Amino acid sequence: MPVDRRTLLKSGAGAAALATLSNVFTGSLASAAGNAEALTSFLAGNGYQGFPQADLITSHSFNGSVAFDYVHDYHANSPTGEPEKWFVLQDCARVEDIAKKDEPGVLAYFHVLAFKNNAPAYPGELLDQSLEYLILQLGFKPSRLLLVSTEQFRPFLNQLEPFGIAEEQVVFRKLSDARKAGDGSGFFSPKGYPDTPQILTASFHYMPEGRPVPKNSSYPPAGYFEVGEYAFKDEQAPSSKAEVALFGVERLAMAQGKTAGDFSSSRERLLARLKEEAERRGVALPKAYHDFSAL
Repeated sequence: MPVDRRTLLKSGAGAAALATLSNVFTGSLASAAGNAEALTSFLAGNGYQGFPQADLITSHSFNGSVAFDYVHDYHANSPTGEPEKWFVLQDCARVEDIAKKDEPGVLAYFHVLAFKNNAPAYPGELLDQSLEYLILQLGFKPSRLLLVSTEQFRPFLNQLEPFGIAEEQVVFRKLSDARKAGDGSGFFSPKGYPDTPQILTASFHYMPEGRPVPKNSSYPPAGYFEVGEYAFKDEQAPSSKAEVALFGVERLAMAQGKTAGDFSSSRERLLARLKEEAERRGVALPKAYHDFSAL
């Protein structure tokens, strides 16, 4: 997914990204801040440059004109100057989540920490880094992890074993089903998303402590928290070796059994954040504001 070069940080990007955490996550979200800081520190130490987050209010109509994920500019098809390795902490909201507001783990306003390597040392480098973060840094138990993808993910199965993850912990969806859903669990291509991405992915899911892990799982895996995704092939750019991984910062905390807000409280934060940004930038409140405020 392209990133607008105008958003690049010139220097000290990792430190700048870390410095924003205390302002983004306060009070009950302190545990989310710890998880984000662990990942940003890990990435900065491995040569990733930080980006400042984009505006929450976008210039397009998709998703009620608010940021759906980490992409800074959906129309920047030639992002000359994009560094080889970068990361961003982006605040987001998804209008589609209004219909899911009573489901566990669903927030009106949340944060994604995404990182991209345009030239990985080997296929699956970001998969290894993602699992190292989840298991070695956050302490997720391998036996409680589940991945969801398609048959196109099979070449990466040998990378799971060193982390204690068995092939049985991967749910394989039919590619046709994953394409139709476009939800990132096997394939990322949300309906109406600008530039119509066509990306092969695997999603990470975690069963919190104290809950039994089922012997067999299907999609969607009941009881699991989806915490992130790994994107390993862009079908619109088949020659590209770029890989992307992203994690929902609050979702990670929830999977650990920690407090990370709820739909109602995050909705209030979202409305305040959108109103502040609209006034500061001199733009109209987006459609998403009205959708969420109508609840």
